Amino acid sequence: PSECLRFLDVSIHAFVHAVELQTQSQDSYRLHVQALCKRAVQMLWPRSSVELVGSFASSLALPSSGLDLVIYLHRIELRRMAEGPGPDQRLLCPIDEDADQLRPMPSGHESPGHPGSMPSPSFGWQQQLSCRLAQEKWVVSDSIRVTAHAAIPVLSLIAAPEEDSVACPVRVDIQLEDPNHCGHRSKA
Repeated sequence: PSECLRFLDVSIHAFVHAVELQTQSQDSYRLHVQALCKRAVQMLWPRSSVELVGSFASSLALPSSGLDLVIYLHRIELRRMAEGPGPDQRLLCPIDEDADQLRPMPSGHESPGHPGSMPSPSFGWQQQLSCRLAQEKWVVSDSIRVTAHAAIPVLSLIAAPEEDSVACPVRVDIQLEDPNHCGHRSKA
């Protein structure tokens, strides 16, 4: 029995080590994809922030795990650089037009976002962002999917590394901040 337990222990440690190595080998590309997503979001909504949540944020990701990102509107904190963080922190005022631009898409309407389509102000955030992302070379444009009628609407895509890269494609799920969203709790 003790020999079996020792073998099981060694096998588990070897598996964990292999998973950690494989996950770490993709870390730089995943960070790059996160930065590209943030740039695309902030091209549409400059005062937004994009944060990593889920298994990567909590260091529980497997090599096959995707990135989970949440868009937070109006969360850019202004701090005095000389004094550092302090009690005088404040948030920027909301942008009036964002509420109208980010309304959900009409019932029964789904759009994967194609390079030729242009977002209009009547489109919800999913359509605006999917149209923006479909123009990016790093996004597999036919991979963009909008799940608009879920409890938490999600825009999903696959980010493809450059041809000479050793990185693997990464699945990305993007959600807009919502009171029902618990992703921020999964941050380490």
